[in-house]
Amino acid sequence: MKNWDKKLKKRIFFALCGATILLLIITIFTQSTLFAVLFALSAFALIAFTIILVVLKVLAYSKAHPKKITTKDHPNDMKMSTAFPFELADCTEHVYRVVGVTFKSGKYDRQDILRTIKKRKHTASLRPYFFEGEDAIGVYADEYHIGNIAKDNVSKVKKLLGKIVDIKINVYGGDSVYDEIKADYVDHNYGAEIVIFVKKGE
Repeated sequence: MKNWDKKLKKRIFFALCGATILLLIITIFTQSTLFAVLFALSAFALIAFTIILVVLKVLAYSKAHPKKITTKDHPNDMKMSTAFPFELADCTEHVYRVVGVTFKSGKYDRQDILRTIKKRKHTASLRPYFFEGEDAIGVYADEYHIGNIAKDNVSKVKKLLGKIVDIKINVYGGDSVYDEIKADYVDHNYGAEIVIFVKKGE
């Protein structure tokens, strides 16, 4: 649907441009007051439409690229992604799917955050906490809560805490794919997995 919206916006924009130019030419050659008024209206509509497009673009960018919050490390953070590549050569990788990535974290949509960190560098961290009386582990990118370790894997990840050398978040999906049944482009949700690096033998 988004692709169709873009095409429609382009068609309207070029139609307004063409109409404005045509009316300007007719006004110059005919010196007609009527065409002068039509030209002024067309030019106004073109300017207003351009401003609307710019505002929508800015809003879309702001939503897709939430501002990075620079605060002190959370007291429950477990080893941020700061290791050098050569340190990871002697590590074992533990990969877990991040759940809850389609929910919201406060005013932020986790899908928007995943879209951002898929293209940008970020710092990953794990934050243990209690939820409804049970252990839980939140997955964070910078200061943004993007999801959790699945309930079935919390005990496994808890055993790794204190042994972690590095943590990385891999984001996948989010592409628009043409659906022949719906005859339209369908956006797939972003997903994420957390990669925990632990020293071999630990």
